[in-house]
This record gives sequence, structure tokens and C-alpha cells, in this order.
Amino acid sequence: MVATRRKSKQGGGGDDTESTASQAEASTSRVVQVPADVSVEVLSALLPDVVSWDAPTDDELAQIYRLLHDRALELDQTATALEEAEALAERRETEHASELNDRDASIQDLQFAQETLSAQLADTTDERDALSMSCAVYSPTCLC
Repeated sequence: MVATRRKSKQGGGGDDTESTASQAEASTSRVVQVPADVSVEVLSALLPDVVSWDAPTDDELAQIYRLLHDRALELDQTATALEEAEALAERRETEHASELNDRDASIQDLQFAQETLSAQLADTTDERDALSMSCAVYSPTCLC
């Protein structure tokens, strides 16, 4: 008989399939060591119960990637909120400064009006006194 290419279906070919599966598993599992300049205690505090820091698995690394992605999104949202809050504070500060300038201008206008009215009152009082004197001089019977 002619030999076929499929040895996996024959009795002796099963070992090849198992060795291929173990090679594929060995190529996908890797051991990642934490660098010496990175503190495992700090990592454990930042990422509690996420990873076995001795030899993280692929799933644990994927979980770290997801967590980093989520933290990056949170950081972006926080930065946006901070920028909006700073812009709001700047607008309010500008509005407050404008209101203070308006108030100062109103106070100056009122002080000018008060000075003008005081001067007019003094002139009117002097005029009245002058009329009273002239009335008394020209008319001795005047009751002014």
C-alpha cells in the first residue's frame, strides 16, 4: 500500500500533535521579570491584587494594560475638568474685576456729583445771603 501523508490518524502520529501543542503553549507563555529599578512594593500598592509580581501571566499583563488604559482615560477626564474649572475661575475673576471697576467708576461719579452739588449749594446760600442783605439795605421794612 501507498503511505499517506496523514500520520496523525495513524497510531504512531499522536506524539507529534502533543509536541506541537506543547511547543505552541511554550511560545505563548512567557515569564516577565520586574526590572530591578522598579519597586515591587510600589507596584503592589498601585495595583493591589492584580498581578503576581514574581511571574505575571499573559492574562495578568492584559489586565494591567486594561487598568493602565482606564487610568489614562480617567487622567484625561480629570485634566479636562481641571482646565474647565480654571477657565471658569478666570472668567469669574475677570467678571469680579469688571464689577469692581464699575463700582469704583460709580463712586467717582457720585463724589463728583456731590462736589458739584456742594458747590452749587454754597453758591445758592451766598446768593440768598446777598439778596437778604440787599433787601435789608434798600427796604428797611423788609422781613427777610
